[in-house]
Amino acid sequence: MAAKTADRTRIFEERVCAGYVLDDAGTWIPLADREKVEREVVANLAEGRILHDGRWLTFAEAKSAHAQARASAPPPEEEREETRAIEP
Repeated sequence: MAAKTADRTRIFEERVCAGYVLDDAGTWIPLADREKVEREVVANLAEGRILHDGRWLTFAEAKSAHAQARASAPPPEEEREETRAIEP
C-alpha cells in the first residue's frame, strides 16, 4: 500500500515538474494551455460576459436565452393538463 502511494506521489511530482497541471475534468494538460483558458475567462468577465450553456454571453443575452428556454420547456408535472383533476 505504501509503495503504491509513493509511486503515485512520484508520478504526480514528475508531471508537475514537467509543466503539467490538472484541468477541471482531472486531466493532465500543459500549464500553458491552462493559462490560456484562464486568460480567456478573465477577459470575458472583464467585458461583462457570463458563461451560459457553454457560451459567453452578455447578461441581457443570457437572461433572454434563459427566458426562452423556460418558455419552451414542458410545464412541471403538477401543471400539465393531463394530470389536473377534472371537476364534475
